[in-house]
Amino acid sequence: MLNVIVDSGATKSEFVIFDKDKHDYFYDIGINANYASNEEISSVFSRFFEYLHNHFSAPVQSIIYYGAGCMNLDNCKKITSIIKNQFIDTEVFVYSDLLLPCHVLANDKNAIVAILGSGSAACLYKNKQIEKIAPSCGYLLGDDGSGTELGKSFLKSLLLNKISPELKAQFEEFIKLTTSQIIPHIYSLTNPQRFFSSIPLFLSQNIDNEDIAILCKKSFSLFFEHQLDFFQDDCKYPWMFSGSIAYHFRQPLFEVAKSWNIEIEKIANKPLEQYTF
Repeated sequence: MLNVIVDSGATKSEFVIFDKDKHDYFYDIGINANYASNEEISSVFSRFFEYLHNHFSAPVQSIIYYGAGCMNLDNCKKITSIIKNQFIDTEVFVYSDLLLPCHVLANDKNAIVAILGSGSAACLYKNKQIEKIAPSCGYLLGDDGSGTELGKSFLKSLLLNKISPELKAQFEEFIKLTTSQIIPHIYSLTNPQRFFSSIPLFLSQNIDNEDIAILCKKSFSLFFEHQLDFFQDDCKYPWMFSGSIAYHFRQPLFEVAKSWNIEIEKIANKPLEQYTF
């Protein structure tokens, strides 16, 4: 019997398939239950079903899904229904993506657990459950500290001619667009968040550039400012982070956290890799 764990953010979905003493991986586009259509979600699980059919003979006993947008009960029901359409006899459990780093990083410890990936989120994990979740504005109104927000901030600086000609030329080569093509390109996309969140790869490759370092620290500072306003006295607990932005930009993140008197105890790029049944 197979067991499957899914970690799905806005940019990508990662499936880990446990088969006795070994495991396998499957990757697809990200799913944010707040924005993705039923057809988009269903197509991801159709491709996953086909992959399993071609590579495994054993049936799937359980699927545990941790997904962006799944603090909302209606979204959990939507995801569950779509998965069950493909995996009729499989047990399906759907949770918020915030619970994955809580289960893996905090376990039985009280902590502020945050995700800095394509989006950003934070919660107070206490007594083995999420007690509070900080409000989020979503990527359109601003997910401070997230990959999407870093990408948008960099594009704004680029379009306002606030970066050097050398860095501008490097970015145009990276993105395969001229600066004048960027705005028409963004408005032609059905999911611009994926475009915005692709830009931090370029930023991480040029993190020694002063303008990029300042941009990142400003976004992280806004993230901590908003979390401190919300969590207040709860910030005495250690902080634990997951996500590609927290991991690849950990040096400026640590520096900004220190300026806010915040202790970061753990940072994990992919908590799914540390998951145990």
